[in-house]
Amino acid sequence: MKNKKVEPIGKRILIKLVPKKDKTDTGIILPDSQVQTIPRGTILSLGKECTDVLKIGDTVEWEMTSNAYQVKHDNQDCIIMHEGMIIMKYV
Repeated sequence: MKNKKVEPIGKRILIKLVPKKDKTDTGIILPDSQVQTIPRGTILSLGKECTDVLKIGDTVEWEMTSNAYQVKHDNQDCIIMHEGMIIMKYV
């Protein structure tokens, strides 16, 4: 399926993954122990049953052991997960 858009249902959230940084802004390559491993992303869409705490555009982190479903949305790698898996957002 090319260029398909997906919409989360219920209390699920569509998140665009933030790419892991394997080098610094100045070009220094980071060793594996320094590469970001925390799952982080930006909310693209919310299911209709989600709470008002999260908004489209929020950058969030979620539990490492979460059950997320990987999808392509507008040719971007994204995931869909239950809103209860989100542990924090950046304000």
